[in-house]
Amino acid sequence: MDNLESIVKKLLERIQGSTQTLNDLRQEKEKVFSEFDKNLQTEKEHFNKVKFFESECEKNELLMKQIKEIKRAKKQAEMPAEVPA
Repeated sequence: MDNLESIVKKLLERIQGSTQTLNDLRQEKEKVFSEFDKNLQTEKEHFNKVKFFESECEKNELLMKQIKEIKRAKKQAEMPAEVPA
């Protein structure tokens, strides 16, 4: 009978140890998933900022082109007309 009680006691200890290990692993998994979600959110924010920056650069390039065209038109308007010979 003592032998059977000893076996049951050891089995219960192993079950308890396995349960603790399982709980630890679940907590670690949740921690990793939480960190992943945080990093994913950071990556999305970075992507959106880069897209916004690219969009603003395109607007800036368009405005610079328009400014050059306006300056060129103004310069041509200020040139005296050539007198035919």
